[in-house]
Amino acid sequence: MSSVIPLIMAGGSGTRLWPLSETNKPKQYHLILNNQMLLTQTLNRCSSETFCEPIISTNILHKPFIEEIDKNQFSKVIYESVGKNTAASILLSCLIENDPSKCMLVLPSDHYIPDEEYFNDTIENALEYINEFNVITFGVKPTYLSTQYGYIHTPVTHEVGPVESFHEKPDILTAKRMIDSGEYLWNSGIFLFNISKLLDLVREINPSLINVLSRIASSLKNNTKELIVNSDLWSKLESESFDIAVMEKITGIGCYRYEKYWSDLGDWKRIAENSSSDLLIDSENSFVKSYDHDHDVVGIGLKDIICIVANNKTLCIDKSRSSDIKNIVSKYNEISSFSSKKEYRPWGWYESLLKLPNYQIKILHVNPKSELSLQSHDRRSEHWVVLEGNAHVQKNRDIFNLKKDESIYLDKKEKHKLCNKCTEPLKIIEVQIGDYLEEDDIVRYDNMCNRDY
Repeated sequence: MSSVIPLIMAGGSGTRLWPLSETNKPKQYHLILNNQMLLTQTLNRCSSETFCEPIISTNILHKPFIEEIDKNQFSKVIYESVGKNTAASILLSCLIENDPSKCMLVLPSDHYIPDEEYFNDTIENALEYINEFNVITFGVKPTYLSTQYGYIHTPVTHEVGPVESFHEKPDILTAKRMIDSGEYLWNSGIFLFNISKLLDLVREINPSLINVLSRIASSLKNNTKELIVNSDLWSKLESESFDIAVMEKITGIGCYRYEKYWSDLGDWKRIAENSSSDLLIDSENSFVKSYDHDHDVVGIGLKDIICIVANNKTLCIDKSRSSDIKNIVSKYNEISSFSSKKEYRPWGWYESLLKLPNYQIKILHVNPKSELSLQSHDRRSEHWVVLEGNAHVQKNRDIFNLKKDESIYLDKKEKHKLCNKCTEPLKIIEVQIGDYLEEDDIVRYDNMCNRDY
């Protein structure tokens, strides 16, 4: 009988893999390894009889990528209008699925775990200890000296032992001391617990948080495939990690030793270890890769260099500094302000194909059963041509249904709305003409979740 509900955490920004992974499309939604999304690989990992259908927790802005996944692979997706870190996300999911007979397995969506059979055996074995501990976390046996992971101190060297303490990412000397002692494991960020037991524990340490989240959970319609969390109560919650809000405040934590290969693919050096490079000639300890289908990359005479082409950007960095990218991107405004040609929205995405003074050409991809807000523009007109699918268009008070090759003209200040009411994607070409073509020239008349789309 299935007794474990996988909760897959699929939010986050993933900027350590810039320029491929960006805030508008984090790494778990990219085809980084095995020509599959990392999120899809995580879902596949939870297909044994031990597991119920997974739940996905993510941000509403990531809806376009969830739409690309087979709906039979998960029971529901919880969309957050505002990211509140892992504590609120995990506890809200527990309240939604509060079955005293069920356990929950919290999984990050961006890990690489190639041995699925060992992974499933690990979870089944850990379940045997679930009554001995309040929470079981999973520690990975270190295979190299790393300052990029948190560490778990557990002196017992057999399969499962009590956690003595958790440690944030250490400096190099501390990391070496920890690994040499044999008593420290990498913190995988994976948690297993009985749902009702965890909620009872959190009610004791933070009753006000559980009270607010209970009110939010009761306001959601739990009989649907998609739950959108966008209440004022949610937006006012403190943003706090599950580690800090829960794990550091409770006792009775066990650690299961995970001894096969595991990686969080946290930087380009880890990606280089697990995937093949593009063409390298007379090069040593280097990795070059293009993720843009129309841009090839070749490395000649390189040593200890990583070169990445993605999203019309190119990164070249010394391999030893690959873990610095997140800090560098946040520090230098000129990097973080680089624009992307493709912009993602909950309804789909758009890409600027050509932009010159006074006109711009875009392609718009609208997901099945999705729609844009009712809007108008003060300084530009738009001409839409349907490429694929069927467009349901509101123009002022008139309604038009457009098929492939059909078009419509929208003048300045005309209210208009684009909908895709079909089960197939809708693609249109949008030609903008005007003296100002930026995205802030939009007046919105209806808007779900108060988002700019």
